[in-house]
Amino acid sequence: MPVPPLNDDILRQILSYLWKRDALNVALCSKRLRDLALPRVAAVADTGSPTSFRRLCAYMLSGAPPRARYLEDLTITLTTFDYPSRATYSDYWDFSQAHFVGDLLLAARRLRRIAFERFHPCVQADPRVGEALFAMDRLVSAEFATVADSTFELLPGLNRNLRALQLMYFWEHDEPLEDETKTFPPLLEALAPLRHLNTLGVLYFDPPDGSLSGRSDRHLFRLSSIRTLRFSLSSASALELVDVCPNVAHIDFSSARLNPGDQVCDGPSWPPLQALALGGYQEVRCIAHRVGAVDKLAIYNIIEAGTADGSEKVADLLAFLARASPVSLSIRVSLQATPMAFWRRVAPLVPRLRMLELAVSLAAIAIENVDWLDSIPTSLSALPLVYLSIAVPKSPTVRRPPSGVGEVLECAALHEKHYVDAKEVEEHRAQALEALPEQLMKAIPTLRFISVGAGDVNEDSLAGRPLDSPDNLWSRMFLDEKMEKRHWRINGEGDARILHEMSEQDVVRLRANATAAQVEELLRM
Repeated sequence: MPVPPLNDDILRQILSYLWKRDALNVALCSKRLRDLALPRVAAVADTGSPTSFRRLCAYMLSGAPPRARYLEDLTITLTTFDYPSRATYSDYWDFSQAHFVGDLLLAARRLRRIAFERFHPCVQADPRVGEALFAMDRLVSAEFATVADSTFELLPGLNRNLRALQLMYFWEHDEPLEDETKTFPPLLEALAPLRHLNTLGVLYFDPPDGSLSGRSDRHLFRLSSIRTLRFSLSSASALELVDVCPNVAHIDFSSARLNPGDQVCDGPSWPPLQALALGGYQEVRCIAHRVGAVDKLAIYNIIEAGTADGSEKVADLLAFLARASPVSLSIRVSLQATPMAFWRRVAPLVPRLRMLELAVSLAAIAIENVDWLDSIPTSLSALPLVYLSIAVPKSPTVRRPPSGVGEVLECAALHEKHYVDAKEVEEHRAQALEALPEQLMKAIPTLRFISVGAGDVNEDSLAGRPLDSPDNLWSRMFLDEKMEKRHWRINGEGDARILHEMSEQDVVRLRANATAAQVEELLRM
């Protein structure tokens, strides 16, 4: 096979996207490609069962030089330490193979990324693990699961080349760490030497309230390099970390353990943020008095709007939006008694809003809301939007009831009416979606780009389901990937405006523009 007329540096860059068998296939093509591609065969590895892990170590540590020399990306999984199906707690786990991890890491001096499950007990079993990770001069990304305050005492330190770090603290009843603590001082002391750290994520981190804000020496722990903070399944008190990151621009916060009384400690407003992603209403309430201006805001859990029960939540959300005044907003709304009335109250509070991604659905089928989609253009008409994305999930399924006798007949009649109503609502939904782009274009004079995502027509009045939820909040798409999506650009002025379809790639580039300056540039396109 003739080698393309490219120099070795370009070929290495191309081959950097290959590993394992794909890299091996390229290496078999020619002598030149063999020399360039063969190191990529062992560049990426993940451990499996204890048996497969031993085989991986034997493979990586053999050869002259050892193949582990070429390892760049390593994932040490939960199953590496033997997790029997009958086991309930981690005392069933076997760390007798920790020395193999130490051997592998000592040989993998070119490692750039590592994801490490059961980190604390493994370092405890073999201190060489921590020493090897500290000494690596190319390591830039690390994810350590199962850590506690005492974990940092086992380490000579965290690698000072790290650009991205994720720490998953132990959870309740997580032996052998169930009696350990989670506090700020050990974490901050470990992070202080990391002058290049850009992204920090913490999971299951719930330090005591006020444990950082009450310290007189907290100014000594300024983490100036951090631009992105991610808090997942962490308490509101963990957000005190923001106060020692003066240059933070992106914050993700979600918690499954909040309660209505859980609030952020008193403190000054946060600096303006480029991006803020929140789990839902509870997270909004926690930071409402701390947030300042936000360019890009996402709230990924459903916000209920349109009922008396939801009025307090809606009021809190409106106050929050007024403080944040986002340029770009992604939100999911479940409509009930008064569809879309919520948005008429939003318009005067968010004068900077130019980009809106809205996932909207009915909480329950009701024949009086048959034309709920028709109200969207009018409800959004006061917003000076440049880009609008509407996602309409499938309607809830209503099955035709079986026939019965006696009292069951009366119940069946009610179900039959509900079924007929649901069919009518669903049929109108399908028809309204066809007309929606044109109606939006006419209702919002500033609009330049439109995306509409919708589920297929539900033959059984459609089975509703939640959107997928990956770990990273910003990857939780508000247009369901399984929906049919279409995109348009609006050309022309006034009555001469025309819709022209766009590609998905163009929309991806468009969604990246979320600052006021970038939106103004869009308007000049």
